[in-house]
Amino acid sequence: MPTTNKKTPQRSKVYKSVLSIAKKLKMSPDAYKKQFRKSTTADWIAERKKLRAAQVQLLRYKKINQKNPTLLHNLLLNTYETKHESMRQGALKVKARVHTVPSALQLAIAPKMVAKIERQISHVIKQHLPKRIKQKDNIKRQLDLAIKKRRHVNDGTMYRLHVQDSTGKHISTPVLKDPTTALSYLMRTHIIPKSKAYEVGDFRISKITFSAVKSSLMLGYTRSMKQAHEKWHIVDPVKARTSCVFHSITTCRNYKKNRTLLETTDEANTKRAISASDLKVQVNNQLKSQGLPPLGKGGGDGVLQIICNHVKIPIKLYNNLYEEIKHFEPLTFNYKKNAPTQKYFFNDTPLYEVQRVGNHCVALVNKKDVQKIYPDFDFHALTPPSGEPAQAQDKMITKWKKPHEFNEKIAAWDIETSKDENNVHVPYACGIAWMEGAVQVEKQFWGLDCMTQFLNFLSSGDFCDYTLYAHNGGKYDVNLLLKYALLEHDFWGINGKSCIELNNAWIGFQIDEKNDPKHTIKFKDSFRMLPMGLEKLCKELEVKHQKLTETVSHDDITLKNYHTFPALKKYLSHDCRGLLEVMHSFNLSVFLDLGIDVTGCYTGASLAKQTFFKNYYKFHGKGACPVFTLSTAHDQFVRAGYFGGRVECFKMGKILKAFYYDFTSLYPDVGRQHLPYGEPEEINFGGAAKVPPGFFGFVKCLVRTTDKKAIPKHALLQNNRLTFPIFKEWTEISIFSQEIDHDIYEYQFAEGLKFKKATFMSKFFTDGFQKKAQAKADGNPAMAQAWKIIINSGYGFWGLRTEDRDGVEICAPDSNSYVEYLNTERLVSAREHDDGTLFCRVLKTLKVKDFNVGVASAISSYARLKLHALLTDIRAVGGKIHYCDTDSVICDINLNDFKSIKDEYQWDGDGTELGSLKNECDEVVEKKMKEIFHGDKPAQKRAFEALVAAEHGNLSFDEGLITGCKQYALKKTVVVGGETHEIQILKCKGYSQKDKPLNYSDFELLEAGGRFSQKQMQFRCPKSNYVSETDAFTIRTEEVKKSFRKIYSKAKVNPLTGIVTPHEI
Repeated sequence: MPTTNKKTPQRSKVYKSVLSIAKKLKMSPDAYKKQFRKSTTADWIAERKKLRAAQVQLLRYKKINQKNPTLLHNLLLNTYETKHESMRQGALKVKARVHTVPSALQLAIAPKMVAKIERQISHVIKQHLPKRIKQKDNIKRQLDLAIKKRRHVNDGTMYRLHVQDSTGKHISTPVLKDPTTALSYLMRTHIIPKSKAYEVGDFRISKITFSAVKSSLMLGYTRSMKQAHEKWHIVDPVKARTSCVFHSITTCRNYKKNRTLLETTDEANTKRAISASDLKVQVNNQLKSQGLPPLGKGGGDGVLQIICNHVKIPIKLYNNLYEEIKHFEPLTFNYKKNAPTQKYFFNDTPLYEVQRVGNHCVALVNKKDVQKIYPDFDFHALTPPSGEPAQAQDKMITKWKKPHEFNEKIAAWDIETSKDENNVHVPYACGIAWMEGAVQVEKQFWGLDCMTQFLNFLSSGDFCDYTLYAHNGGKYDVNLLLKYALLEHDFWGINGKSCIELNNAWIGFQIDEKNDPKHTIKFKDSFRMLPMGLEKLCKELEVKHQKLTETVSHDDITLKNYHTFPALKKYLSHDCRGLLEVMHSFNLSVFLDLGIDVTGCYTGASLAKQTFFKNYYKFHGKGACPVFTLSTAHDQFVRAGYFGGRVECFKMGKILKAFYYDFTSLYPDVGRQHLPYGEPEEINFGGAAKVPPGFFGFVKCLVRTTDKKAIPKHALLQNNRLTFPIFKEWTEISIFSQEIDHDIYEYQFAEGLKFKKATFMSKFFTDGFQKKAQAKADGNPAMAQAWKIIINSGYGFWGLRTEDRDGVEICAPDSNSYVEYLNTERLVSAREHDDGTLFCRVLKTLKVKDFNVGVASAISSYARLKLHALLTDIRAVGGKIHYCDTDSVICDINLNDFKSIKDEYQWDGDGTELGSLKNECDEVVEKKMKEIFHGDKPAQKRAFEALVAAEHGNLSFDEGLITGCKQYALKKTVVVGGETHEIQILKCKGYSQKDKPLNYSDFELLEAGGRFSQKQMQFRCPKSNYVSETDAFTIRTEEVKKSFRKIYSKAKVNPLTGIVTPHEI
């Protein structure tokens, strides 16, 4: 550590200040003098700040305010008073100084130049800091001093360094707290490592940009608004802009005596104003008695400290991010005297909590404290509006317009990456493939600047209005494009209004030319449309360029040796060309068959939605069944009873003779039944035991179980788990009218929502199932896949949840659209890029108007009802149920032995028809026969038929182990040609069998009370990274350890027999 020159004027000034403080604190100057000689100037300035704080404490506790109150008053104001901008005034203010370095002074990044580069950048920085520094000091010390001199301002300014060479390469820092940190970060993280990696002359610094970023108070939430409202009841004195600090304190101080202060009525505002005025008068009278001037407007730190001294209660101050920024302690504490013990206790309100945003203060009252005093206090009645206006009326969904023409402007792109020393994914290659007429064309870009090369190539103009697909690009490729090229690109800008983020993936992303917004390119994720791995997808659609999975070992590739793997170019080529062939075939087939342009769809659900509304929906005329988008209130009423599939264990542990049955396309099957349509009608049942005849819709009721031996039918969500308990006491639930069962339950119906009913989706699902089979038979795998997606997604789009979705919005530099989220307390966090683009994490309402949760809720209810009917019928014939999951059941009965069940659930004999039961054991055994006979179909067929005949037409597993929900193992031993073969089904949710497949012994370990674990390498880019100052769009590989054990908590498990019985509530 360098020592300080004793004759330096700066040192003398600091030393005198230290001596002065040391004397006042009655501390030895010699001790500090000795320490001073071993420290830098910066260290002593920091020490002086600590000593100053110590002096303030000494002044307080010695009650010097009584001897010299003016000194303490001024000291408090000068120490704590801080000026902030209002967070509602706009986005960040960025002042950037761009220095063009003359060619003669341009320094190349090389080991010998590191020190010179640091000095050069330091000179640039110091030109824009206060000039109160001595020119004789070295540059780093100048920076230290300048920063220390301006640190008391605390204006939220942060700094960023950006250096660039003449070819467009650039390196930069995140936005950091001070210039020295930014300089240190740039040197340590970029310049020094790159000086060892670059060859001399590879990077010559031609531009140095020093940005001073003044952050508005809205950025960087660490406690979301939702969390804040969960902890505090926030009382905002909206009409008190000049004395809001007194309103806030008086609310915290007096709400226990006056409940009205917690409310937002005019009466509450008036009472707060009176109480605040009284408090202000008391404080000013006290100041007057001490010979001090009265307090003026505002709620600065000095004012809060004076109020704190008066009320004698500590005060915590929070910023707009709900971070504690100040803790004020009174000079003397308020206490209560307990006469019997003569002991003193603090006031039973330990502290007051206040939030200050800009110059406006609000009271933060802990909800737990309020509930202790006012148990009936209704916080929900006072909750601020969500921001999006509630839809007051149900609105009819009208028919969609048909697409005008087929869009053949599609391309496929992909990137290759490796990890750096911090496990951060860095791209080293990028490829794109597209069609020029009937000819495929491809282009590849290599190097650590491959993403910039890629964007430069797209700027040629030939890709205007193209849609570019990357498989899983919404979670991966687009984020890397943002991180490594797009945010700094001179030609392309982000069209935030056309960027759609859903479930942590960009399902739609658009870039525009900065000088010509009509020149656009759209990016979409093919995985959201075709949700399977690229290798399987290429096989399913039988394209020419298959994925070359086995040709490259990515674990062996690094950022330093990727160029030594010649197979990588072909690997990348097949990924791009294969995906292009998939999307071209899929797009063309869908358009020719359905008249729908796939590039206008974001996901499989949107394709299903367009198919239904374009080809099957009729909202007027003969046979019309108009569906209404529900009002916010009606949506919430129906959604309360909207649940997913039934997943339950009926027997834990070992099972014997297990038949595994599965409904073929259960949801499309039950979607052909009566569904709700028309404008709903509100019904008040008044506690009736039955609903009126013919009622069809959704009800809220009290329910109690009368037949406790029956398998429960009604679901109840408990701790985010769907359970099926016995209702011993009256319990409120919401259900679909077709679930009402007076044989098992008694009811008290409160209210309902009545709909008309019709089978208006029957043709949609039936056609889809039949056309899928026909396309497969015709050798059209693209349409077979399309129809599979359409019918499987034809239920989900109806139940879309649109309100309070945790998502990301991109706001243009000149846009104030984030203010809407800010003002309605739905802004979670935000980050502004250098160009002013704002990335906001928000609780948003999706602008979707063509959905009706009633349709989705009815279909999911029908699915549970059909499964319940099967479970009931199995038990009625003496069968044992072991397990069920949504559309499947594991039991001990052979359907062929029970004609009534066979006719009802497997009328076609093998489960090929829509809604029929198929035997999963048959399928896995047949697959095994293919492996044994290597394509000899006649021999395979004979062996399979012999096994089936030996088991009365339905194969079963010999034994199994059930260790929890979605965690079970089944095995079967077969003898074929004198050889024994073991067949298994092993399911364990969360376990990846890609690297290490499970085996039956793993489940035997769980059954014995043990557990096993797995380390998984997962790439992660959490939503918080989208708005991170330091990790913006960073993707890392992280090791995740998962542990598995036998567990089931949805019902009661007999520890001796493993028999499961429902909970009673």
